[in-house]
Amino acid sequence: MCASCNPQSPQFLSPPRNPGFFSGQTTFKVCASFAAAVAPSSFDQCGLSQQAYRYSPCTPTNPVSASAAWPDTCADGMFVCQSKATQAFSCQPTPCASDDVPTGFANTPCSNYTCTSSAMFLNDNGGAKPVFYEKVAVEIVDDINNGPCFEPVLAHSSASGVGWQVTTLLVVGWYWGGWACQ
Repeated sequence: MCASCNPQSPQFLSPPRNPGFFSGQTTFKVCASFAAAVAPSSFDQCGLSQQAYRYSPCTPTNPVSASAAWPDTCADGMFVCQSKATQAFSCQPTPCASDDVPTGFANTPCSNYTCTSSAMFLNDNGGAKPVFYEKVAVEIVDDINNGPCFEPVLAHSSASGVGWQVTTLLVVGWYWGGWACQ
């Protein structure tokens, strides 16, 4: 399932549930169960090919170990940063340099879902961020009693089924984004 192709996607855009962490007026809501199922460690056995720049398919791709590219090293109270030079995510105990604050994030400490490797993966334009939502932060929210959130049909099935779906989401997203080397 493709997030940007989903006709229900507009209902997943709303003001942040965590306005202290997110600086934008809108975030794209992803259900916590789906975010957990697409944790980067779920892809370590198959690997990923990370494109250097999302809208430039002719640039080289980098084979990556997903859990190395989006490590699960953040703890509550740390700051989630993204290097503007390398686009790599990291966590640190002090505020990020102003240029290294990820799109849509406030330069404040993370907690709960905002500290997860899934949050970094889903907010990385070179990772699993939904195509066409590059300028909107992805916010992971509880599945129940928190309003609508993106959750593909297979999110409650096996992790491998979800893995295939996310891979399809990325490939379909790249295809629909018009990426083709000429």
